[in-house]
Amino acid sequence: EEFDEIELQHLYRSLDILAENKDMLERNLYQRTQSLFQPEINVVFYDLTTIYFESQRQDSLRCFGYSKDNKTDCVQVVIGLILSEDDIPLGYEVFSGNTFEGKTVSTMIKKLRDKFSIKKVVFVADKGILSRTVLKEIKEAGYEYIVAAKIKSLPKRYHEQILDRTSFRRINEDLWVSDKEIKGERFI
Repeated sequence: EEFDEIELQHLYRSLDILAENKDMLERNLYQRTQSLFQPEINVVFYDLTTIYFESQRQDSLRCFGYSKDNKTDCVQVVIGLILSEDDIPLGYEVFSGNTFEGKTVSTMIKKLRDKFSIKKVVFVADKGILSRTVLKEIKEAGYEYIVAAKIKSLPKRYHEQILDRTSFRRINEDLWVSDKEIKGERFI
């Protein structure tokens, strides 16, 4: 009823309170979602983005880094978001603007395990996080993963095997798929 009396400054000032209680709010929202909808979380989607500031002043959080917006002259932060397979946000973290995407994964795995007690997960992410170290971290956490990978990142001896069209099967008019196991990993 009194919403019309709330000014923009009040909303901005409330952000500090929300930030100070972020962990508790995320945990409670997750528990509430679980009790209302009882979704079993088996797949989580993880993505990162950068938010830039029209500034060149760095501090411990705002730094120069790889800019997805091509704003190389501006400082930025990196934000990582975890979603359930039902598009329910589970949590986010803000990282220093010069953080490599792969270095964020261990923080998010710890969050899934400790804060949300999610034991079995298929971790889905884009190729920006792909490295042997990151995949090892995901495996050691007991999770599985689906990540995009470039064929050219593999040794050339596998390129022909992956691109062999005789092993592809038709899914529909526009889509063909092939499934290969290479060095103990499944490539689709």
